[in-house]
Amino acid sequence: SGAQGPSRKRKRTRSGGGAAAAALEPLSILHGDFKAENLFFTAPAAGGSVRCAAADLQWAGTGSGLVDVVYLLWTSLDEGLLAAREGALLDAYAEARGGAVDREAIGRAYELCIIDFARFALGDGELIPADVALMRRASALLAQVDGGREDCDYEGAFGKPEWWTWPQAHGDGSGEGQGSKG
Repeated sequence: SGAQGPSRKRKRTRSGGGAAAAALEPLSILHGDFKAENLFFTAPAAGGSVRCAAADLQWAGTGSGLVDVVYLLWTSLDEGLLAAREGALLDAYAEARGGAVDREAIGRAYELCIIDFARFALGDGELIPADVALMRRASALLAQVDGGREDCDYEGAFGKPEWWTWPQAHGDGSGEGQGSKG
């Protein structure tokens, strides 16, 4: 991925997976398509602060605020930056929630939202090379849930484009063999 993060042109749809995360924290109003392309910022005035506005609200609803957080982070940050900042960003999220939920519960809800977003990306039918890190992370989280059972074939459960090499084959993040989407 480049410095500007992965390119993803897809619309987020409401999903049931975020409901499990919502059980771990209070409901929020969700944007539903919360990505960098839908955020607009003002230039800071002298001594002032930057202001932000979100656009494209047709997918708004309620659920775990982490649904929007996962969508923003996994579509806007490249893998290296996400890995370096993920913990600090979740700490800031927990602080912004005003202590309503402990940090451990936020971490669990975040992981459920990652699995849900991977499900969404696979269901979208348009996997992109940037999805390799997402699928690797979701696969590891699912393996924790099912105890790493040998009979769970996550790769075989989904169709995949010709260029796709399943993430476990490249655990180093090199992306070798991924090809490119034409």
